[in-house]
Amino acid sequence: MARFRWLVSLVVLSGCGIGVTIGGGGGLTDSDEALSTVKAGFVTIQHDARKCAAPLCGGYFLSQPNHSLAPIYVAELDFSQSNLADAEVQKLVDAPEAEVLLFGKLTRQSRSTHTRNFIVLDAYRGMPGRTAAEGDAFYSVASNGRQCFAAPCNALTATKVSSTAKAKDFTTLSVASAAAAFVDEAWLSHRALDGGAIVAATFVSGERYPAGTEKVLDASQVFVHLPESSGMCPHHVSACSGGQVNVYQRNNDRCVIDEGCEAPGMCSMMMPACPEGYVLSSWRDADNNACPKYACDPAWL
Repeated sequence: MARFRWLVSLVVLSGCGIGVTIGGGGGLTDSDEALSTVKAGFVTIQHDARKCAAPLCGGYFLSQPNHSLAPIYVAELDFSQSNLADAEVQKLVDAPEAEVLLFGKLTRQSRSTHTRNFIVLDAYRGMPGRTAAEGDAFYSVASNGRQCFAAPCNALTATKVSSTAKAKDFTTLSVASAAAAFVDEAWLSHRALDGGAIVAATFVSGERYPAGTEKVLDASQVFVHLPESSGMCPHHVSACSGGQVNVYQRNNDRCVIDEGCEAPGMCSMMMPACPEGYVLSSWRDADNNACPKYACDPAWL
């Protein structure tokens, strides 16, 4: 896979603003709890629109989720250590800022410009048209293996990223708020629980049971780890007799799996229109009279 060092910066001209943390200035040192040259962390990005000569302006401001620290200015994003192809990097750089989450560390301060760059080690892409809700924390989530005899069962654990806060056990992950109409929520949940995705979310109360109330982690945005792939999907297709059609099930990796042949029943002619940033996928559903079933998948997949 061809890769080369991507140094991304926006070159602008004219005079600079003040009041921001530039490179390693403003009190930022390698001994700080958060981002440094040795301590990697998660960041969201914002293009620098100030007007002055690069590299003092025109780069990116990095904000650290789950921290109240001031944004850090970097002159460039360096993707040379990420596991991304050139085309994938370009899609990420061109994406709306609310859909981008990066993990990496700072370079040392340049002796000539007194600025730093950001070395991207991992990259994540959020759902198109969605923005992390104000006040949401950023979590990684996973099963904790707990088995319960009565509901609710807090069999999942949420861990704040780039934080020493104690992990929280919870009952249910909801990605409905992060998913546009017809987005495959089973796939999105699977990526969060088993695929390393990061969720921007808040805890809310769910259904009440005699043994207690569900603790729901309600995600406003899901950042899928890149590169995202459906993996090695089986390509077997059954040979169908006259009047029958192939039917399928789509699994949590977006693989459309052959389920044999069925005679199609009465099907609705309605076809969904996907929102901007999504593309329509369809297959004949094994559980619905061999009628078409649809999903709106992010166009960046």
